[in-house]
Amino acid sequence: MNEEIQKKPTNKTLVVLFGILDVLLIIALALTFFLKEGAASDIKPDISKDFKINAENYGKSDSKEEYASNVTIVYNGSGIVGEESAKKSESEKGQKESSEFVFPNSDKELLTDAQIAEKVKDKSTLRYAINEIYARHGYQFSTEEYSNYFGQFDWYKNLPKEADMNVISAGFSATEKTNVEKLQAYSSANGWS
Repeated sequence: MNEEIQKKPTNKTLVVLFGILDVLLIIALALTFFLKEGAASDIKPDISKDFKINAENYGKSDSKEEYASNVTIVYNGSGIVGEESAKKSESEKGQKESSEFVFPNSDKELLTDAQIAEKVKDKSTLRYAINEIYARHGYQFSTEEYSNYFGQFDWYKNLPKEADMNVISAGFSATEKTNVEKLQAYSSANGWS
């Protein structure tokens, strides 16, 4: 029994020693987060002697100087370009968009018989002229030819689509309705119906 009494204090002593050791390790770990590294505190900025601290004056100056320039900077959607490049880019864009249509303004201007006779030389061109009016309103073409043709243009891709031709034509302006009627009459007059 004497041996049991002697073992108990030894076990308690070990538990207390391990507890103290755990506390010391936790304190050492916590100190590593709060203390700066010694090497970092030795680094000093290299500031010239001419440097003057002016924090008290910062923001107090009222500079209204203007800098004249003969260059206009324009953001074209993909980058900043100078004035000449911007003019060229806009010109190319306008030419590209107008070449996508048989009649680029058939949604805004009434077509004349002379315009139609000048541009429409065959049934295929006539069909494109009529269908471009429908395409501007997002008509979902059922034929692969027109679907592929208009599908190549961003302006058409981004439109919500409608497959019902009557719904589309109900959204036409008076100018568009008249132009479709004129183009269909031209088709009939040439036997292309």
